[in-house]
Amino acid sequence: EMVLGPDRESVLVMDQYGRLSTTSAAMTIDPAPPTFGDPRVRSFALTPDYNGIYTLDGNGRVYPSGTAPALNPATPVFGQDIAIKIKLRRDGKGYYVLDRRGNVYAGGNAPALKANYTIHTNEDWARDFELTEDETGYYLLDKFGGVSTGGSAPAPGAPAWGQWADGTAMDLEVADSRGEPGLELSLPSPQLSL
Repeated sequence: EMVLGPDRESVLVMDQYGRLSTTSAAMTIDPAPPTFGDPRVRSFALTPDYNGIYTLDGNGRVYPSGTAPALNPATPVFGQDIAIKIKLRRDGKGYYVLDRRGNVYAGGNAPALKANYTIHTNEDWARDFELTEDETGYYLLDKFGGVSTGGSAPAPGAPAWGQWADGTAMDLEVADSRGEPGLELSLPSPQLSL
């Protein structure tokens, strides 16, 4: 996982063991995030002041470090490796956790956001999610490249890239082009084998 720093040039990178690296000596998190002897880290979120981090492990535990305070109520701890992403609200007082089934859990002061799709119980289906600009909804990427919504997020049109039958989709970024004339995204067609 990688996060852009406050200067919009430096980056923070965390590996699956919780080891944090940065391209800038000025970016330090003290105390540092926990590190682990096994690859349990799935995601992390940087606080709005860039001095704290929330680290998410696969079981759903959220570890605050640096200046990040514990946020209550906390999201559930699952007891199995299904948590995959954490997103912090802009105010730094609430967050969301996505699990592999497509559930999005609210923690801290974050309001619950209802899924506008069917949760895939006992299936490794969801891959990533992004909050809407107003943080009242989200877009969810599934393993086949499909995009679903939750909360107030408007349904997207059909994806220009189609879907991947092999389930290789992995990351979603959202750009609102309504206010940006000329913003376009050009993607190569996926290579399909029959």
